[in-house]
Amino acid sequence: MLHELINQCSRHFIYYFDVSLEETIKRHATKSNAHEFGEKELRQWYLLHVLLKVPGEKIISESNSFAQTVEQITVDVLNEALAF
Repeated sequence: MLHELINQCSRHFIYYFDVSLEETIKRHATKSNAHEFGEKELRQWYLLHVLLKVPGEKIISESNSFAQTVEQITVDVLNEALAF
């Protein structure tokens, strides 16, 4: 489904957030909807390193801060806009 959607778009940005299960659980606990599901469900749903393997896909490490992640995506979008 995602590959089909990507193929329909002339311009796209694909990011894989490489976040461990432990970090995923930790981050989930800070969300406003954390009460809706918990660690048990996250453990069932979690898949490690499921990349789409499409051209231009970028990996964002869990060691990146929120600001670093926003900066990376912003730079990518601005560079694309300037190239367009």
